[in-house]
Amino acid sequence: MTNEQELKKGYGYYQCFVFAHLVLLGALGVFGAYLKNLVGHFETPAPPVLNRVIIISLAIFLAAMCVIGRLIAGDDRQTRNYLKQVIRWDMIVAILLIVVSIFLKGCSVFMLLLIVFLLLAVPVVVGIVTWLKHEDYSETHED
Repeated sequence: MTNEQELKKGYGYYQCFVFAHLVLLGALGVFGAYLKNLVGHFETPAPPVLNRVIIISLAIFLAAMCVIGRLIAGDDRQTRNYLKQVIRWDMIVAILLIVVSIFLKGCSVFMLLLIVFLLLAVPVVVGIVTWLKHEDYSETHED
């Protein structure tokens, strides 16, 4: 997501950037630790605590990615438009993950991981499609 973008100028941006990375890595670590407990038990029901912790850690991860995206948003219109689309869909998926964690009860581990995969695929596909559209636009409008 950061690609080759520079961080905005200012010490406050740097502090937020570092803090967002700490939150991002913490959420990713929690997700990985709890995922380890689920692997190999695909037919069994997912324990409710593991279910919620995995989904909420992914929602926190996506929110931290949105903060980082805002901190690196460049001045050119193409990068801003791309990041705007990706950040919007990351936040939608983060909210959907929290809603799923509230209403998802008694499903199998396989179903839980399938739902998480499908929800996480949305911002990836949107990001790729948006990037390709902007690449096509920039190639056709070069001087």
